[in-house]
Amino acid sequence: MIRAVRSIVFLFIGLLTSLLMPAAQAEVPLRVVATNEVLADLVRNVGGDRVVVTCLAPAGTDLHSFEPAPTQVQSMARADLVVVNGLGLEGWLDKVIANSGYTGSVIVASAGIVALDADPHDHDHAHGHDHDLDPHAWLSVANGIRYAENIRDGLIAADPDSAEDYRAWGSLYITQLRVLDSWIQREIGRIPRERRLIVTDHNAFQYFGQAYGIEVLALTGAQRLSEPSARESVDLVATMRARGVQWVFVESTGNEKVLERLASEAGARIGGRLTADGLAAPGEPFSYVRMHQVNVRLLARRWK
Repeated sequence: MIRAVRSIVFLFIGLLTSLLMPAAQAEVPLRVVATNEVLADLVRNVGGDRVVVTCLAPAGTDLHSFEPAPTQVQSMARADLVVVNGLGLEGWLDKVIANSGYTGSVIVASAGIVALDADPHDHDHAHGHDHDLDPHAWLSVANGIRYAENIRDGLIAADPDSAEDYRAWGSLYITQLRVLDSWIQREIGRIPRERRLIVTDHNAFQYFGQAYGIEVLALTGAQRLSEPSARESVDLVATMRARGVQWVFVESTGNEKVLERLASEAGARIGGRLTADGLAAPGEPFSYVRMHQVNVRLLARRWK
């Protein structure tokens, strides 16, 4: 009797193990490499526990001058999927992929977005460089939703067995982003249009300005590959004086000393830091939603 019970127990354990083996194997998460913190956060929200995300650019990095270290190149070699922004932001990408030996799929998160031209004063145009698009499309939440949709579809293509999870988490996150977009529209809408003016050193906020009815003036172009001329600095100061600008804002990876000098010459003050493509406080966990909340609250407080 005991021997028979043991046989049944062992048979049950064996059957249970065989049933669970495929599930256990399916639980191995997808290894995803994202080129910056914005993309990494979007992937984590859409991918949930089905992904393990590595971010190439460390917190606080200026993405325009970033070049991955050898260890970061190795992380790409081990990836199942790579997520990039596109729009000319990752000029080093082809070289890094070639050096890493990565042969998998690359999700371009900005695919399908109507890109804005770089600032007309961007020196890249004058020197004939092929950097004429503003890559900071994620600063419009409507574009952030498109990013999330592209990431969701890329995850499904790479891991179809988890498609239901990606669709569910993607839907939940996109709903959150729609609420965020409505909140920004409401908060900015409370500010008189003539006060909605961002003056900063780096023209990263064109998409943000277009989406929410904000004028943006900056010293350097969207690609930040050249220093502003003395003439451009003088012209911007003159415009600020004529407009009665009270505040200038330091972009999170920008040059605060340059802005302090600009503000002093125009009779304005530093209004705080806006996060565009890096973290304002390295070491803190990044959140795409939180980034917008902090930026909007800072602007509303200064413009009231």
